[in-house]
Amino acid sequence: MYIPEHYQIKDLTQCLHHISENPFGHLSLLTKQGQEIHSLPFLVKGITKDEKSDFVLPFIGTHGSLIGHIARANDIWRRVENSTECLVHFPLSDSYITPSWYPEKQVAGKVVPTWNYVHIYAWGKIEFITDQELLLKFVSELSNHMEKDMDKPWAVSDAPETYVRRLIRGIIGIKISVEKIAGKQKLDQKDSLENQKGMKKGLEQIGHPLSQFIE
Repeated sequence: MYIPEHYQIKDLTQCLHHISENPFGHLSLLTKQGQEIHSLPFLVKGITKDEKSDFVLPFIGTHGSLIGHIARANDIWRRVENSTECLVHFPLSDSYITPSWYPEKQVAGKVVPTWNYVHIYAWGKIEFITDQELLLKFVSELSNHMEKDMDKPWAVSDAPETYVRRLIRGIIGIKISVEKIAGKQKLDQKDSLENQKGMKKGLEQIGHPLSQFIE
């Protein structure tokens, strides 16, 4: 994968934290029918050794694990063997950058449009989970993570147990043991500080979330 050194996110723990806060990813893997992509949210496990969890998960991946689930009707779990290699792509944020945001435009005019972005890539091996109790813990912890900033957090236990159990029977869990991770952030690092500030200000003015990734 082409990631110039000046665009690399070198702190791999930071990559995992980015995923934790932006968990929707695209799972890509090769099946007998060809290349497939499946989009779903993931829970990051194994960021820190003192991490608290409602369930015990073997720490297999060098960089932790990604936990998610798919509909049982999605038969990829029947067509792909456990330990198959896969890639999960997390496109955290991206935006078109207009030259009008660069102060340099007013000086020499030597600016052109570009596209800035922050993306994370995680490679590992997939495992499918069918144990109903473990699946319940999976979805409960994912819900707790996503609800943590709500004024009145919703929990799986708020729904009737028989209803939840019926829904759990309709899903298959996914665990990906992450063996390699890479982050790419293209944020005008090679440009002047003035142009970087102008780009950030422009993104803030339009309320674009990419501005949050710029120091």
